[in-house]
Amino acid sequence: MNRLKTLFVVGILILGTLYSAEKVTVKVFSLPNQASNNPQGIAELKVVEKFKELHPEIELVVGTSINIEGRSIDAAPLMAIAGGTSPDIIYVNFRKSSTYLLQGFLYPLDEYVEQLTPQEVQDFIPQAVLPAIHREGPDGKIHYWAMPYQTAAIVLQYRRDLFAAAGLNPEHPPRNWKEFMEVARKVSDPSKGIYGFSLSANRQSAWKFFSFLSSAGARAVEQLPNGDWKASFDNDNAVTAYDFVNQLQKETVTKNGKTGPLTYRGSDEREKWIDGKVAMTFDYLGNGQMGDFNPDLIGVAAAPEGPEGKSSAEVNALMMGIFAGQKDKKVRDAAWTYIHFLNSHEARKIYVDTMVEQGAYRMLNPQWLREFGYAPLAQLSPKGLSEAFEFALQHGTPEPYGKNCQFVYDYLGTPIDEIYFDPRIDSASEPEKREIIRGYLTKAVANANEKMIGNISEAKRSTHNAVAWVVAIAVAISFYVFFKNIFSSVSGGRTRVFEKEKDPYKNHYATLLIAPAMVLILAWQYYPLLRGSLMAFQNYSVMGNSPWVGINNFADILFEEKFWRSLWNAFYFCALWLLLGFLPPVMLAVFLQEIPKGKILFRLLFYMPAAVTGVVILFMWRAIYDPTPDGILNSLLAFFHLNPQRWLQDPALAMICVVFPMAWAHFGPGSIIYLAALKGIPDELFEASEIDGASFWNKLRYIVFPYLKPLLVINLVGATIHGFQSGSAVLAMTGGGPNGATDVVGFEIFERSFMFLQFGHGTAMAWVVGVILLVFTAYQLKILNKVEFRTNNR
Repeated sequence: MNRLKTLFVVGILILGTLYSAEKVTVKVFSLPNQASNNPQGIAELKVVEKFKELHPEIELVVGTSINIEGRSIDAAPLMAIAGGTSPDIIYVNFRKSSTYLLQGFLYPLDEYVEQLTPQEVQDFIPQAVLPAIHREGPDGKIHYWAMPYQTAAIVLQYRRDLFAAAGLNPEHPPRNWKEFMEVARKVSDPSKGIYGFSLSANRQSAWKFFSFLSSAGARAVEQLPNGDWKASFDNDNAVTAYDFVNQLQKETVTKNGKTGPLTYRGSDEREKWIDGKVAMTFDYLGNGQMGDFNPDLIGVAAAPEGPEGKSSAEVNALMMGIFAGQKDKKVRDAAWTYIHFLNSHEARKIYVDTMVEQGAYRMLNPQWLREFGYAPLAQLSPKGLSEAFEFALQHGTPEPYGKNCQFVYDYLGTPIDEIYFDPRIDSASEPEKREIIRGYLTKAVANANEKMIGNISEAKRSTHNAVAWVVAIAVAISFYVFFKNIFSSVSGGRTRVFEKEKDPYKNHYATLLIAPAMVLILAWQYYPLLRGSLMAFQNYSVMGNSPWVGINNFADILFEEKFWRSLWNAFYFCALWLLLGFLPPVMLAVFLQEIPKGKILFRLLFYMPAAVTGVVILFMWRAIYDPTPDGILNSLLAFFHLNPQRWLQDPALAMICVVFPMAWAHFGPGSIIYLAALKGIPDELFEASEIDGASFWNKLRYIVFPYLKPLLVINLVGATIHGFQSGSAVLAMTGGGPNGATDVVGFEIFERSFMFLQFGHGTAMAWVVGVILLVFTAYQLKILNKVEFRTNNR
């Protein structure tokens, strides 16, 4: 009996030990790389390792998400949340915070903030950040929603080496816009591919423009006394800012016989900066570190003062929130433990000590050096670093954090391109020029207020909905008549069966064979299609509680200029694709069939590009399209004494520049299909045509094309559908720019759904595109119904 009691007690102790040793797994949006060899990465890794040592009961893992080049900070968390794989600790910044609240992504942190001491609250939450994280939520109550782990401010960063090479004093950065323009002219050198300033190629370039806007005394959005928001970047100060940036973009410099733009605009502008090809840019500094750059090469200063003597730039914060979809309190508590530790005095000391040990103390904020006993080292920090950061925090303008402000840079950036590409501005007088600019800003503000913030009157909403219903009924009637005609034609077609009297499709075994495939198609294609179609009639939220909005989403896109422009761009893309990617493979197949020698070699050479990944091809061609005078294509033009082109930065050339690499890679695979089809044409026909003296083009017209007609029809529809699925190429090459020239509807659907979380609008757009493509497919069926298929008697 005593032995049984002993065994029972031991068992209880073992179970208790196992239970207490059970780890709580917390998924984090990002963790330091174990293989990192730079000082900042090593310091961050030391902090995490210390946390793991103090809290062995908590296991940290990186949440999985799809990453998109150039948009990782926006795409990764949103794609993870939309895909149901959200980390427990999610990244938040100012402009996304309102959307995250409205979508119900953030768990209120009041219960945890109440545990902090007053000193910790003061240390953890700077006043510049407080309004964005401590505000009213969907429940109508004020809560804490996120915790900043690094306050950031945009400052002017400049290359000291390029300043010195141009004969400028690296200790004297430009103090105002006039000096900024003068310095940019002096350091620019087209003969060496050096630019004075840089902006991004797409609409997101506005995040750097924001510094000019705020220094001019303008604001992107303003909050009204009743708590509502409105866009406000259409006043005189905003016009001044847009005018100055337009001058920066259009200014050219001539040195050593070469002329080039003063400002670089490209998707790789960050790489240009790192490689020493850009002299000045705007970028973030954080309160914990002064950037991942060599402080001997990079200088830092406050944003140049605007015309009224004001210097201001964006203030932001990298923040962490707890995902509201995590229902396990143990996981939420563990997540808060990690967030709290990262903001603690202990973690900060580990970070600073490690950076000093690595000899990277000059990358640290001097205030942190003094705080942890490294005052002598603080005196060695680059001049102006700490001052520039503190000035930016005190005089900065918070990044917009109002309703749906994740859109804000799109609306701010669109007028930048519209103004730049308007030829009227170059010859207009000063008052006329300002009126033209104001017109673009007025339109952008009206769109922002209606589309972004959602300020639309009931009367206007009713009108839009009425028009949408009329259009929907008209389309339904038209499609009924059209498809009735198509299917009656198909069902009335003749079916000829040779060699067999019995129709094989009456065999029940055939039905059994195709049944598994049919089940899979229904499960993985048609069911998701029907389920997803409901989103078109909802204000869909991935967290649930998606209210029905009826036809509102369709009404919105019908009256949205951007949608119609993207649809037109998709048709333009299709036309170019058919011209470059559909017809040339047919011609190439015929040529490869006709050449007398080296057929295998030529076929191999043309097929080789297909062995390279599509994304690799796009990025390779993006480098070939380098707009600098020394770019590959521009160097080729210079050899023939032709002027350099801006390629992907030119609205007239951008679309064809996107299509051509895809068509170039498609030549080989496309021609292989047609080569195989050509083998089915009897040789006697070619021999007879040669005896009759038929030319090469007559053979194509009277022999090749009639025999290949069914294959051409099928491939034509496939090529058209492929043209409408061009969003990935646009994303990799241009991001929809310049000036919306490559903003095709496929890219617009992706961005609207997964970047801006407007799944209702994205699904409505997809339905419109699907209906258009359905017409092509139905027409394909009508043509194929007239084709006779014969079995081979041999």
